[in-house]
Amino acid sequence: IFLSLDLSLLSSSGHDAQLIWSVSNVGEQVRGYVVLYKAKKDRRAVWSFKRTLQQSQATLAPLQPLSNYTTWVLCYTASGKVYGSNTIHFGTREGTVRTKHG
Repeated sequence: IFLSLDLSLLSSSGHDAQLIWSVSNVGEQVRGYVVLYKAKKDRRAVWSFKRTLQQSQATLAPLQPLSNYTTWVLCYTASGKVYGSNTIHFGTREGTVRTKHG
């Protein structure tokens, strides 16, 4: 059985991005997902991750405004198998600056 894990971007702003993915051909129980992401400009950047249980969407935050990111998702099953999604690239928009007036 070949598991298909298809990742796509729902939306992105200056400080976050919403991802969604679909899973098909799962022959056993999915235990959860790990979303991996990092800024593209720094090749030595450490991958950040967000773990979700039984959900097929995630919001990545906080992200840097006007930056490009690389992300993909891992799916892990009850028997310990791990499957990877396609890799996607996205950019964040200019963030809003909040100032405090005293």
